[in-house]
Amino acid sequence: MRGEGQLLAGLVYCGTCGQRMVADTGYGGVRNYRCRNDRRSVAGCSHPTTIGAEKLEAHVTRYVLSHSMAEVLPERGNERHDAEVALAAAEEELSTYLTAVSAAGMGAETYAAGLKVREQARDEALDALSAFVIDHTDAEAGRLLPASELAEAFPTWPIPTRRDFVSAILAKVVVAPGRRPVEDRVAFEERR
Repeated sequence: MRGEGQLLAGLVYCGTCGQRMVADTGYGGVRNYRCRNDRRSVAGCSHPTTIGAEKLEAHVTRYVLSHSMAEVLPERGNERHDAEVALAAAEEELSTYLTAVSAAGMGAETYAAGLKVREQARDEALDALSAFVIDHTDAEAGRLLPASELAEAFPTWPIPTRRDFVSAILAKVVVAPGRRPVEDRVAFEERR
C-alpha cells in the first residue's frame, strides 16, 4: 500500500515527532498510517504513532464533508499523474531500502546517509504532488457540487480525486499516539 492509492498520502503527520506518516499494511493485511520514524535506528521517534487507515480515513472524510458547503470536483492532468507515480516509486524505494538495511546490518552512518537520500526523494515527490492541490474556491478548477450532493458523490470518486478534495481543505492531519478514539487523537490544520 503506497502513495497513489492512499486517500491521505502526504497529509498525515505524527503528533510526537512531526514527521509525515506513511501508509502501510500490518499484520493480517490491516491498513495503517504509521510514523515513518518508527523504523529508524538513528534519531527515531520517542513515541511513534500508528492508526488504522479505515478509522482515520472515515473520520477525515466526515470532517471534510461536514465543513464543506460547496466544493469542487477537480480535473486531473498528465502532470498530476506523473507526480503521483513518482511519489509511489519514491515510497517503494524507501520501503525497499528499509527492508534491505534491516537484513544487511550496515553501520549507523551509512544507514543514515542512505535513508536521508531516499527520504529527500520522497519529500521532493510529495512537494511536486502538492503543487497540484486545487484551490477549493476556484470554480474553474472543476464542477461545483451542492452540499446535498457532495456526501453521495464523494465515495464514488477515484482516490486521487478524493485526495485533491481533502487536500484543498486540509493542510495537515496530525495524529497523537495512544489508544483513545480517533476523534480524540486527530487534529486538523485547514488551508483556509
